[in-house]
Amino acid sequence: MKLELDVSTRWNSCYLMIKKFVKMMKPIKLFLSQLSKKEMKENWPEFSNFEWEYLEKILTFLSECYNATTHLSNHSQPI
Repeated sequence: MKLELDVSTRWNSCYLMIKKFVKMMKPIKLFLSQLSKKEMKENWPEFSNFEWEYLEKILTFLSECYNATTHLSNHSQPI
């Protein structure tokens, strides 16, 4: 499993990127907990619990957009 990248020319890539990132929250937290404070400050952003919760809320909203665009793109005629 690897993180997704945001692709500006592809619909819903931001949703898919955040979805994968949130899904990998526990392994990411575990990895970050193993780093020294110096490594952490130099190379990785700190994520508070609030920020993780905020990402999950954004994901909820984007999932509705994702479902709508995938549903609408499956139709050959406008609804």
